[in-house]
Amino acid sequence: MPIHRHPLLPAKAVGPRFRHDHEPVPDAHRSATVRGVSIQIALEDLVELAPEYGPSAYAVVGTDAGPPRITHSPVTFTPHGELVVDIGRSSHRALAERPALALLWPATNEQSMSLIVDCEVVGSLDLDDGGEVRLRPTGAVRHRPA
Repeated sequence: MPIHRHPLLPAKAVGPRFRHDHEPVPDAHRSATVRGVSIQIALEDLVELAPEYGPSAYAVVGTDAGPPRITHSPVTFTPHGELVVDIGRSSHRALAERPALALLWPATNEQSMSLIVDCEVVGSLDLDDGGEVRLRPTGAVRHRPA
């Protein structure tokens, strides 16, 4: 019996029990579940998935005083699964108030869904100069553009 794919979802996301080659995936090895237009991603899969979207992402930092701060930044991974981004002084000040941000890798020609990763700050911030911030991912989804 053939598997019918939803036209808007990528092959890896079709039914959480099947890989793109139609082989059953044991429950213990499932890394994504489909919920509406989002696919939850296992955090341990980020180190392999994020580079497929390119070397940089948008860092979105919430503020109490107006719209969020958005910075386009290279993203690197540490051997411990943390992410490192380089952001400016205003974003650093906002992170001092709210030590969390989201990283957004937009959909590309190769990737039909955006990748959104929620993160919390690890370590201290240098509020005077901006610069690199270490982050611990707390959640990740691939999201279909509207």
